[in-house]
Amino acid sequence: FLALCRQYPFGHPPPPYVSVADLERAITVGEDPALLDDPEATLETSAEWAGCWARITPDDARRPITFEAAEAPVVWDLDGLSPGTWMIAGYTWEPPINLWSRAPWVVRVVDQPVAEADPASLQVAATFDPIPEVLNLGDAAPLSGCLDAPPGTTAEFQARRSKFEDSPGWTSWASAEVDQEGALAWPSFSAPAELEGYPLVLRVRFDGPGEAGHTDYVADAPNGMIAFGQGAGDGGDEESDDEASGDDAGDEESDDEASGDDAGDEGPTDADTGTSEGPGGDDAAASCACRSGPEHPLPATLLPLAALALLPRRHAHDPR
Repeated sequence: FLALCRQYPFGHPPPPYVSVADLERAITVGEDPALLDDPEATLETSAEWAGCWARITPDDARRPITFEAAEAPVVWDLDGLSPGTWMIAGYTWEPPINLWSRAPWVVRVVDQPVAEADPASLQVAATFDPIPEVLNLGDAAPLSGCLDAPPGTTAEFQARRSKFEDSPGWTSWASAEVDQEGALAWPSFSAPAELEGYPLVLRVRFDGPGEAGHTDYVADAPNGMIAFGQGAGDGGDEESDDEASGDDAGDEESDDEASGDDAGDEGPTDADTGTSEGPGGDDAAASCACRSGPEHPLPATLLPLAALALLPRRHAHDPR
């Protein structure tokens, strides 16, 4: 298991290998040796992910994919970890087909008790609930998510074609602001005309009221969507449904440091509305909840990802 300081768009996971040593081992079983010349082939050498990841499970402590191995908790040593919002990801090591599987929640790590911290100084913590995989012409998809952010935080909802090399970039289609109760009204999504007929990925950018750049966060939808337009059924130029309904293996990648299956179980949540609230909100139980750990154990379904924050000066705060 690894911790990532940011999320990633569906279909565009981190590099397929954690270390150069992993890549060298994979070459012995058929991986392309040319990847040794690509710095983005491993997390260790990636410029895009530099300083944005940390091991939870050591490479030499990877577990087999068995029920017995999954029963043992994973202890997350927070010593030296930078405060902020971290997403847990599982990495399945099975070269050359590795697999990344992201957790459907994030953990906020702070260097002081949350009750004593200025809310505006904490990085926004947010997740995007699964979205419909198909959007027909004229339909609108209700969106929802889990959010812990102070009042005044602004949210910008964005979409783009899932094939980044053919995409002009992110299109902003709606914005909203966290109210005084800590709630955010999530809009429904109708594909802009320029995105109709293509597999899409969605995200929401949060701009916190704290020091510029230090409290911002981006929540990516955990799955993709095909938005059919006037030419419904053609699926866009050369893209296929697989880009909207595939897994996080992406173009050439895959992962899971341990057995990795449970980390990527990103099924639907209990959220029935498009409004999420922070601690104390009336609708919090229906959409998500936030808690400070480690005094409250994780549900049994998440035990393989139990991150026990046992060290001083680091407190795990888990918005769910």
